[in-house]
Amino acid sequence: MRTIGSRSLGRLAVLLGLTLLLGLAPAAAASAGVSTSQWHRLNPANENPPEHERLTCVFGSVDRCRYDKIPESDLDFEWNRTRGVFVGAESTATWTCPDWFPEEICTNADRVSTGTGVFFPEGEDPFSVGQDLIVMNGTGDTADLYVYWHDQFVCPWFTTFDAALDANPIPLPYDGVNGGGFDCTVLPG
Repeated sequence: MRTIGSRSLGRLAVLLGLTLLLGLAPAAAASAGVSTSQWHRLNPANENPPEHERLTCVFGSVDRCRYDKIPESDLDFEWNRTRGVFVGAESTATWTCPDWFPEEICTNADRVSTGTGVFFPEGEDPFSVGQDLIVMNGTGDTADLYVYWHDQFVCPWFTTFDAALDANPIPLPYDGVNGGGFDCTVLPG
């Protein structure tokens, strides 16, 4: 039997609390003047089959997001119960686009939220990472959102899974070989 330490229990409590807040957020959104958005990502295959990732966010005085994966068994995609949460605040006025980012991100960024993502990989210890969520202004040939893992990489997200598939086309269902390429931009060096 595996015991859970107080640190893990604390993280679990934070996850449960944020999950409850996110679950209530759409009802509260209309009265509080906050907005709810959802994005999807095709996480292309490297050593594993591709995955359908989803990020659901509520933007307000505090920005909160829930990360999960959607089973796509008919497409022969990978799926596990990895979950995550993000808590941050708008930082658009003070945010500086890193010089190694693709130019379309810097040019078309409309809103930036800076905070921390806490992830709970299935069968592994939780971990946290500083993140920026960069919402695009909808002009140009860009994704709808970029998620930046501080000092690591930035990845595109889309408002629909069909758009994510169109941006990174692969044979469907997944043929076990042609899983697309890594579409994130990695910090040089």
